[in-house]
Amino acid sequence: MRLKTLFFPIMLVISVVIFINYIWPEIGSFREVRKKNEENKNLLQSIEQKKNNIRKINEGLTAESEKENFVKKYFPKNRQEENIIDQINYLAKSSNVVLLDFNIGDSVSKINGASALDEDEFLSQNGIKGKATESVAKKSVSSKIIAIGSYADVKVFIEKIMKMELLNNIETINMKPSQAENNEGEEQDVELDIITAEINNSFYYLNEIKSSRRYADKVFDQENLDFSKVEKAKQFVSSGLSALKIDDGEAGRNNPFISL
Repeated sequence: MRLKTLFFPIMLVISVVIFINYIWPEIGSFREVRKKNEENKNLLQSIEQKKNNIRKINEGLTAESEKENFVKKYFPKNRQEENIIDQINYLAKSSNVVLLDFNIGDSVSKINGASALDEDEFLSQNGIKGKATESVAKKSVSSKIIAIGSYADVKVFIEKIMKMELLNNIETINMKPSQAENNEGEEQDVELDIITAEINNSFYYLNEIKSSRRYADKVFDQENLDFSKVEKAKQFVSSGLSALKIDDGEAGRNNPFISL
């Protein structure tokens, strides 16, 4: 009995030492492994969910191909210089005006974050607003167009520019009667109905966004894409831009540059 009493503290100390040095680290390792397994399980579930979201997004894009084509048409991902030149020349010819000058400037970037397209010139003209969910780099190409033609034809030409299938914003329009120099070198009116118009506008395009985050990209956190802004833009285009409003003075006057 005395021997048991004597060895009990020693056995207790040995047990504590064994527990601290061998068993406890194993318990800690087990907890770490269980925690890691739980994290991997959650990650796997997240990946599976995102895979399901990607599948549904792809199905949605296939079903909404018309909207996708609309975006590609009105919101190009590059400068589209040749397209701009071709369209302006075509519109001038179809409007019976002559292009005296047409210059395209350099690109200008504008990054507005979530509000990049909130009140874009293309949409704000018709009171349409929307919000972009990611930062968007909006770039513009400035241009200056000088055209000559009758007042009515110049108005038609400007209205056609406003309705181009390309995001653009007319910033300023300066009109004046066309003039020519006489034998003494003095300027004189050619014809009262012939107008020279200088149009300064910008054509916009959106850079393509590329992501390297793969499954971590926020776009895969949802099952579908928000096409509400595209719908508003389509309604805006289908309804047609408001006709160009110029104060023609008194009622019945077709050309404000002609005196009564």
